Amino acid sequence: LVDVEKNVIQLSDGTRIECDDAGTSSCWGSTSELDSSHFVSNRPNQGTPAGSVDSMMSIDLDGWTLNDDPDLNFFNFLMTSLNQRTFGEYIVVFHVGTAGGSSSANTNQGSGTTTTNNNNSGGVASLGQGVPAPSNTKPDKTGNTGTGTDTGNTGNTGNTGTTTTSTGGGRGIEVTCPDGTQIFNGVEIIINMRAGFTYTATAIGVNGYDPVIAVGDADSIDLCNDDDSTAGQYTVSLPSTGFVDSARTNAQMDFNYTGSGFGNTSIIVGSPDGSTGEFVLVFEGMAVTANDGSGVGAGDPFAIRLTPNMVDTGVPLEIYMISKVQQLDPFMQLVDVEKNVIQLSDGTRIECDDAGTSSCWGNTSELDSSHFVSNRPNQGTPAGSIDSMMSIDLDGWTLNDDPDLNFFNFLMTSLNQSTFGEYIVVFHVGTAGGSSGGKPGK
Repeated sequence: LVDVEKNVIQLSDGTRIECDDAGTSSCWGSTSELDSSHFVSNRPNQGTPAGSVDSMMSIDLDGWTLNDDPDLNFFNFLMTSLNQRTFGEYIVVFHVGTAGGSSSANTNQGSGTTTTNNNNSGGVASLGQGVPAPSNTKPDKTGNTGTGTDTGNTGNTGNTGTTTTSTGGGRGIEVTCPDGTQIFNGVEIIINMRAGFTYTATAIGVNGYDPVIAVGDADSIDLCNDDDSTAGQYTVSLPSTGFVDSARTNAQMDFNYTGSGFGNTSIIVGSPDGSTGEFVLVFEGMAVTANDGSGVGAGDPFAIRLTPNMVDTGVPLEIYMISKVQQLDPFMQLVDVEKNVIQLSDGTRIECDDAGTSSCWGNTSELDSSHFVSNRPNQGTPAGSIDSMMSIDLDGWTLNDDPDLNFFNFLMTSLNQSTFGEYIVVFHVGTAGGSSGGKPGK
């Protein structure tokens, strides 16, 4: 609520008449929490659902006295985003009542409080040990059910490549591409996705690291890509990386799942000479939708295989879920194979709503528009205060001798599945050297 100069109206005690998230202490006066049961529908089953990050203001007009000059009786509202850090379309709704009669008293009263949250941290214990990859069967978002199969397999010869997964003494994932190119010291991320959708994976080297990217399915490594002109335009600015400039050595790959229902697709990033270093892997094309369902397990699963080259590097594993639209409030969880949230012995849930606040487990940093993923100059996805982040310190981890039992499974969704829209996922990963070795994938 602002004056004619667009300055926020303040009460005599300094209280600002404004609202961030309705129903919380960030809002002046009496407001109600908003969720998907609140909506504006322009036709059956279509429209705009409300969510927990939307705003509301309620002003009690009882007892007001209006000025005799009708041009001096206005409430001025300014619609924006918190610190102008997030962007996108929105709707405005006024609920108004009318009656007959004369006017009454002019007293502006209201109250509100502001609280400061402290970061909540805790030890990660041994959450990754003995945790297998995500389930290969997931309800189709269309209502059907499909079965996929594990990636990280030994492929056929000829037009397909092969994959070797590391044992406890190996460095990382080794890949032979269909054209004979080899990738060493790699990291594998598995995405459970539905047929008919296309995602994009972009590998961005940090401090000169030259990544190569490979895509596999249940049978083989089917595609590989090294230096890519489109990927070369990407820049990144994140709390864990700082600013990462564009580089022609970046790699990118579009991929989809061609089976029925849902299945796993494997993305592997490494280097042709086994180089060590850090990279950022950006996934685009995902969305939280009403078809994801609700309750435990609703959302998009991502899994990363823990390998010795990751543990030995000393670089924490950092994961970000960043909304591409204002209405989505991202929510990230570390889950088991049944998609139940991992909990520590004291009951702490390993999950994150808004990075840098007490809604996140562990050590996270506040995200704002100085943090972004840009796919070309002056374009891309800015981060904001409601986006999610998770940081896992891998130093000192002991891996299972069976590489198929060393996974972190992440579920990307929204808080209570109450907001919807597109998002990106970013993994910041470090790799170190070591002795090679391995066994064929299953």
